[in-house]
Amino acid sequence: NGVATNTESPSTVYVVVTKYEFDELKGTSVVYSDLKVLVFNDGVEPTTKDKLLINGSLFEILNVDPTYAGSLPVIYTVQCRK
Repeated sequence: NGVATNTESPSTVYVVVTKYEFDELKGTSVVYSDLKVLVFNDGVEPTTKDKLLINGSLFEILNVDPTYAGSLPVIYTVQCRK
């Protein structure tokens, strides 16, 4: 899991940390060192104003892409960079 931090208060979130595939880098703002983080919706919606603390390293959130089940976001795909 990771910790989402903002100016209000830190929150623990459940995440899966992966890397972007080569074909996902082409023609985008994603760079090879970026992390692709899946954040499960547990009542905390990540934003680009937040940061993620993963394994002791702090990452900026550059992009948040929600995946919906009906009208509710169930998971967020988050682009992170050190």
